[in-house]
Amino acid sequence: MNIREVRQLYARQILAMVGADRDKKLEKAFSAVPREHFLVGRRWHAVTPWAPHLRLQTNDPTLLYQDVVISLDPKRGVNNGSPSLHAWLMHRVGPLTGATVVHVGAGTGYFSAILAELVGKKGRVLAIEYDKSLAKFARENLRLWGNVEVLNADGKNCALPLADLIYVNFAVSRPAVTWIENLKEGGRLLFPLGTPEAEARFVGRHAMHAVALLVRRRRKEFAAEALREVSFVFAEGTDAAVGASEERRLRKALASKGWQNVSTLYWKQRAKGRCWYVAKDWALGVKS
Repeated sequence: MNIREVRQLYARQILAMVGADRDKKLEKAFSAVPREHFLVGRRWHAVTPWAPHLRLQTNDPTLLYQDVVISLDPKRGVNNGSPSLHAWLMHRVGPLTGATVVHVGAGTGYFSAILAELVGKKGRVLAIEYDKSLAKFARENLRLWGNVEVLNADGKNCALPLADLIYVNFAVSRPAVTWIENLKEGGRLLFPLGTPEAEARFVGRHAMHAVALLVRRRRKEFAAEALREVSFVFAEGTDAAVGASEERRLRKALASKGWQNVSTLYWKQRAKGRCWYVAKDWALGVKS
């Protein structure tokens, strides 16, 4: 079996694992992008339940085509993400043909490339990475995708184009203003909402009990859905966290598990009904 056939099998298995095996466009995107092209270092390190950074004895690309997380920067706890999680999330955001997508927290560009395959030649992906060295790798890695632009910037504060999808790959304790206000009509924002905590198995700050929040713009209103509990590296840079009291409230809300009933995001307006979580200038309302 050659590496192309291995990727095709991997794509079928990953999508079947998350109940998206009928999403043939997503399967084609996963099978088209060579994962090994986006890794760094002389020896790859796998993040497994048995070891936070297992040094693989060989850089055999066939080892990558399974649901395994590979470290990008062991000293900072940054990795290239779970294939099954991102397959499930991309399936949930819906079709992207011709869309303008902003990928915040692009790392070395693997999932940016998959998003580029999904939007097609008429679409556009802006891949934003905070770390200068990872952004450099992403820019080099993504040269084969002419519909991708790479920006080395803090994705919580930089200027963004109007987008059909803003896809965030790190956890935050509140959405950035630009993420909300640069959504097109009908546009979607997907981001992990959580609080930072130290985790004994990993280096750096993580949100181990975050919630993947999907927001859809409907004119001046925002529908919201909490999809599932997830674990992500927590944001770096400015405005990475809220104040201590607000963080405590969010931590308490996440522990309550009431996020399953979230239905509305109130942005810079008074909430009109019951809420799961209320912050200074935004809130998450629940079904009445």
